[in-house]
Amino acid sequence: MGRTSLMMVIVFNMTFMFMGYRLSTASSKAYEKYCSYGDIEQAGLALESAANVAISNALLTTSPTSDTTLCTDDNFGKAKFTIRRILVYTNGVRDGDSLYITGSYPLTNSINTITCTTSVRVRGNAFAQYVFYSQNEQSIQWQTGEVCRGRLHTQDQLYINGNPDFKGRVTTKGGVNMTNGKDSHGNYIDKPNFEQGYGYADISIPTELTDLKKYGAASAGGKFYDGLDVYVEFLNNGSITVRTAPANTGTNSSSSTKAGTVWAYLNNLTNNTTLVNSSYSGGTPAPKCTTYASVAALTSSGVLLVENGELHVKGVLDGQITLGCIDTSKIVSGNPVNSGLSSVWLDGSITYKDPPPCSQCTTNVSNDMLGIVATNDIMVSQYINHASASGELQNVTLDASLFSQTGGFGAENYSGRSSDGTLNIVGGIQQKTRNAVGQNFGANGFLKNYDWDNNLQTIQPKGYPKTPFVVQSWVDNTTIPNDFWQ
Repeated sequence: MGRTSLMMVIVFNMTFMFMGYRLSTASSKAYEKYCSYGDIEQAGLALESAANVAISNALLTTSPTSDTTLCTDDNFGKAKFTIRRILVYTNGVRDGDSLYITGSYPLTNSINTITCTTSVRVRGNAFAQYVFYSQNEQSIQWQTGEVCRGRLHTQDQLYINGNPDFKGRVTTKGGVNMTNGKDSHGNYIDKPNFEQGYGYADISIPTELTDLKKYGAASAGGKFYDGLDVYVEFLNNGSITVRTAPANTGTNSSSSTKAGTVWAYLNNLTNNTTLVNSSYSGGTPAPKCTTYASVAALTSSGVLLVENGELHVKGVLDGQITLGCIDTSKIVSGNPVNSGLSSVWLDGSITYKDPPPCSQCTTNVSNDMLGIVATNDIMVSQYINHASASGELQNVTLDASLFSQTGGFGAENYSGRSSDGTLNIVGGIQQKTRNAVGQNFGANGFLKNYDWDNNLQTIQPKGYPKTPFVVQSWVDNTTIPNDFWQ
């Protein structure tokens, strides 16, 4: 072998050795990068777990009166995270809570030092965003001719009979039940229109009315009544008449058919005038009537709360107020209050002075807002003014958001009353157990026409219950240096 050949062999050997070294190094670095990327993925999962822990902690924490830090730099493996709970206000009204969760996970290896970060925004919204919500449908059907124009959710099945029209987004936990099944060709006979689509969701009803109680307390500026039946009438001039009497004790019914022995609205009452037609006994104070010039004169917190008594409502509202009726089943004035009577009765239409904006009237402008929150049922009375001598309520309009924690919303004697036209609601109904408002396609009771109040999509009544927390946004802020990939 000549010198030239020997030199060529040496050069080729050195070249291949260098290439082998480079290939070996590249392979080694590729493996390290693979391992590092796996670490990043694991860090992301750790931060996701941290966020889930944060959400669980927030659900177990009593609703705060101000912004609060739930935990700071808590360790979750190598992950460290901070959870801030922020109260959300719109135009000065609290309409939800947000969690801001930020986490970090440091990674150090032979290639780079990388800190993985993520942030999550989780919010609990008011139930007032739903035009219709229920936990138990009781097999009550949505029928042909009925319209729901806003968001609807049920934890039960949605029962369909015919061709009802759903203009807003519909979600259920239990699916859809087509009452009439399929025809001979295998097609469903019932044909509901889900204009904004249909999907699955799991949204439970709250077990506490914490905010309502807080703002309804006299110490917070609320108007508080204990052991009294309270009749609230919103008058056209913006004033409010409040009639009170000791809560109905024992087992007397407060249905409209018993109204003659329980209560009657009187037009000739003046401030602090004792009602002479009340059959209540064994309770104090004496029945009376008081007129307030405005919502602000009635309650500075924006909440009127009745405990252990009935709440009756009707009229034209000018302002923003939440009316609550809570059953604590305790002894009042030496008498046991019948817990089933701590309910809300709607004794006529309730409308806003300025009609609210809705899907059929988007140009309306209104600052009026009514929330009604009850432990038990919210019922549309059968008779005008809750008195059987005055004729049946017909074509009722309710501008309000109505929430029943353990009962439901319905119409009194829905199957026995006459055909009373349409029940128009601009706002919403949220309830544990759905009650009927009519049957036989309007032959008895009411047909339904439910629409959203656009104001309730951004602001909610004071002290109104909130939904469980839902994730609004999830952002991975991890930045991987460019030289990581080199």
